[in-house]
Amino acid sequence: MGRSMAEKEILLKQEDINLDSTHKTCVSFLSDYSDCYLFSLVTKSDVTNKGCPVAFFITNSESSFTI
Repeated sequence: MGRSMAEKEILLKQEDINLDSTHKTCVSFLSDYSDCYLFSLVTKSDVTNKGCPVAFFITNSESSFTI
């Protein structure tokens, strides 16, 4: 099973999924002066009982429309 399939299975079993934003930790690939935001979807692992990142995305906006 590929890595993305394993993450998908973990994600589909969860009731709670958290969105974490880490702003200005990335350099924008669009411009040298643009802000860039890293978002992570995190859920609890059944195996470790700790946070397990299941998806990431990068954007130049923190607006709810983008998310």
